Amino acid sequence: MRSKIPALTEALTGRFPPITVLIRFTWDLIDQYGRRLADLDVRNRRGDGTFSAARELLISIPGVLQDRR
Repeated sequence: MRSKIPALTEALTGRFPPITVLIRFTWDLIDQYGRRLADLDVRNRRGDGTFSAARELLISIPGVLQDRR
């Protein structure tokens, strides 16, 4: 295995093709959206009033439950 270290090092330090950069950019955006959705979920569960009016309007619709968990 030690004989392969230089080849592995070279493979990991080379230039990346443009598609790799786009994939990394896309994954970063997905992570950002995930964090923001998690923050909104926390605010919604905390009930700090951020979504109170919208929540009340939504649960007034027949068939929409207050808590589906």
